[in-house]
Amino acid sequence: MKTTHRFYLLFLIVFCMMGKAFAQNESDTAKNNIVVPTKIVVDTTRSDSVVAVEGQEAQLEYNAGVDYMKAEQYQQAINKFNQAISLKPDFAQAYLNRGSAYFQSSKLDLAKTDIEKATELNSELKSAYYIMGIIAMRQEDYPEAGKKLLKAKELGFENPKMDYYLGVISFMNEEYEQALRYFDHALKEDNKNAMIYNDRASTHRRLEDYEKAISDYAKAIKYDDDNPMYFANRGSVYRIMEEYDNAITDYDAALEIDSDYVVALNNRGIAKYEKGKYEEALKDFEEVLYIDRDYAYAHNNMGLVYYKQKEYEKAVSSYTKAIALDPDYAYAYLHRGSAKEMMRDFEGACKDWKKAVELGVEQADAYLIYCD
Repeated sequence: MKTTHRFYLLFLIVFCMMGKAFAQNESDTAKNNIVVPTKIVVDTTRSDSVVAVEGQEAQLEYNAGVDYMKAEQYQQAINKFNQAISLKPDFAQAYLNRGSAYFQSSKLDLAKTDIEKATELNSELKSAYYIMGIIAMRQEDYPEAGKKLLKAKELGFENPKMDYYLGVISFMNEEYEQALRYFDHALKEDNKNAMIYNDRASTHRRLEDYEKAISDYAKAIKYDDDNPMYFANRGSVYRIMEEYDNAITDYDAALEIDSDYVVALNNRGIAKYEKGKYEEALKDFEEVLYIDRDYAYAHNNMGLVYYKQKEYEKAVSSYTKAIALDPDYAYAYLHRGSAKEMMRDFEGACKDWKKAVELGVEQADAYLIYCD
């Protein structure tokens, strides 16, 4: 086949597929915007169980540490627990509470070491498994988090947010049906909790049950209409359903609450782009970059607008900026390759498409048919 004919056919493939270009933002690509706890409720009960003379000093230091914990003076608490442990090296409760103090101070590795030591000394410390589960959540080790929280539950540990956290973990493990069961149970205990409704809605969204997602986001908004995330999340579902006017209304509501909320601003631009309002979309993406110049998704999305406007050099420039900010941004390579092809930079186009395939964009394979 002659080169000119070969790339004419390639042009047709690109022209058709770019109609399905991927405008993106964080809520489209992140697993979810579920909140992982940064604080925990710990057992701050003073203990008088050590009655032997050699243990009394350790007990006094421990109790002083508990008092500091109640006052949220965590470093002072750690110092007292250090003293208690030095006086009584097998003092499991002191390890547990020192680990808790480390957790509250965001020193997760130290917290984990202490909590594990506490369970070695006393395997029946129910709250220890709960705290280890929360630490694993913070460290994004969701399979381990689930194991520890279920162990705590098995031992009889009770916490009003236990089922919610198990739902979060199931969601992160992509076990969506199980996540729904946990969220349902959590809502039986707290049926006005906006965050649980939000997260159950996000689960319905992953299961592509958009009507239920819309319903749950509406309930989240009912119980907390001052959180822009809930409006933005519902807007994204409307956008998936191609109800662009409803989507834009929700993004507007989110931005009324927080005018610098770049996720909502970027998403509104996407809805306008998908509605064919390219100039309005471009203004939204420009405003995103005025707030955050390093927001790679907005650079990519500006490139899509420029491509639609046949300003291919500007499109390439925008995609290149997105890639500079995120070298693994697969769709930016895909899109930049298409813009380069329109500029007859066939070698550069093929190179970008090959990179997109390497990064996992399966549909980029179709672009490579006529590449050497």
